[in-house]
Amino acid sequence: MKKTLLSVLAGLTVMGSEFADGPSVEDRKKLCQLLIDKGTHVWVEKTKACIPVNPCLSVDEEIKKAYCNTVFADVQVGVGQDRKLAEKWLEKHGYSVGPIIMHGSTKGERVIGDDYLAFKVDSGSNYIQFQFDDVSESVEPTRALGIAKGICKIYNGNVTDEAGSALTKVSVFCANIKSEDTCNEMLSFYKEFENRTVLTSHYYSDSETCQLYE
Repeated sequence: MKKTLLSVLAGLTVMGSEFADGPSVEDRKKLCQLLIDKGTHVWVEKTKACIPVNPCLSVDEEIKKAYCNTVFADVQVGVGQDRKLAEKWLEKHGYSVGPIIMHGSTKGERVIGDDYLAFKVDSGSNYIQFQFDDVSESVEPTRALGIAKGICKIYNGNVTDEAGSALTKVSVFCANIKSEDTCNEMLSFYKEFENRTVLTSHYYSDSETCQLYE
């Protein structure tokens, strides 16, 4: 019996759609609760799946594809800035933003790792985890550059050129931006971040590129 239970629990980490001939949804949910209590898994109501709390580190490529958002995987920002970027991405892409998930935490630590941020969205029925390149250790001006790159990605742009170091001011060229109004909106959002009021923008209509720079 114990061996059978462990086998079923292990199987819960795959996509819910693969359980057509297996246990019922309610049975899977009850078994998943055993893993939830251990702080290792989460139940996703939308897909009826029991997945690891950090799907980005899952060995199952389907789980990574379904629940791990890598749009910010090359972005380095500070704590709090990552959340602001992630929430804006969710908003711009039609998700109703739910609470941030601090797995197994009562003090706000991220036990899923500093460079990952998970949300329950769409009234708690869905689960999305964002992966960042670095959050806790990045410093200025790396953070300033990361914010600009992150904003470019939120608006479905492509970073074609970037600069920002102790010796150079921040400058990011973001292609695939369809209008000057969108470029201005990107700048407005950028200025919501602390100490970012000195930035400005320029729109190149011929190449549909928005430059955010200091």
